Amino acid sequence: MATGGTDLESQKTEIRDLLKTPLKKGDRWYLLDTKWFKQWKQYVNYEAWDALIAGQQEAHPGPIDNLPLIDDSTGRLKEHLIDEVDYQLVPLNAWNKLVSCYGLVDDQVPIERLVIEQGMFVKICKIETYPLEIKMCPRQFQSEYVIQSMSRADLIIFTTLYAAVTTLYATVGTLYAVS
Repeated sequence: MATGGTDLESQKTEIRDLLKTPLKKGDRWYLLDTKWFKQWKQYVNYEAWDALIAGQQEAHPGPIDNLPLIDDSTGRLKEHLIDEVDYQLVPLNAWNKLVSCYGLVDDQVPIERLVIEQGMFVKICKIETYPLEIKMCPRQFQSEYVIQSMSRADLIIFTTLYAAVTTLYATVGTLYAVS
């Protein structure tokens, strides 16, 4: 656990610098619950107005808790979350630093996302917060599907044992493969 003024100051400076990391295709970034991140900012005096409670035990954010970002029924990231309102994106090195200082709530898995390039002629890097979900099933058993999450930048290759026809169709955010 982080304690002491100089440790907090160096932590704040290091994370602030890491948050300026430019996006690069293939890099991994992590989601942090905004409530936890705001509490951490108060604890390390990230903003000048937090000076009164900086370093105080009651301001300590505790272990990283991303449970508010997870849907209870599916165990996946909640839909329609907004960057910097519901979550904060941090690069791998910032995530590792925060986890080493504060830990992660038991039984939670980090919410890791990939930086992808988008655009036909002008390539722009962005963090793919919501990867594509592919539901796959045999045509005769469409209710028995398997969900596979993958990046929009990934290549899909289908191979079948038989000369079966594979149909792809999409609905909002989901690609279906039926053979």
